Amino acid sequence: MCPHCCEELTNGSKTLQTALLGHVMAYELGHLLRGTGSHVASGLMHAPWHANEMQIIAFGGRLFTPEEAGRIRRQVAERLSGEGPVLTAGK
Repeated sequence: MCPHCCEELTNGSKTLQTALLGHVMAYELGHLLRGTGSHVASGLMHAPWHANEMQIIAFGGRLFTPEEAGRIRRQVAERLSGEGPVLTAGK
């Protein structure tokens, strides 16, 4: 997400920009851990984000769903055990 988009979505609020940055970082980590095509209907991995979701983000309402969190834990455990795919940069 570009800085201009961040400012526009948060109406210049530094508090919202900070919350948005944290959510964007967690969202991108979700992609790193789950791979591409890991969007869901609700929760943190929901996409795209729009201006009306800034209030949800401001109050910490965008989290990994319990199902997503469980899937991430299982996939990380599989990779650590050598049973799952190894993720490399650019894939």
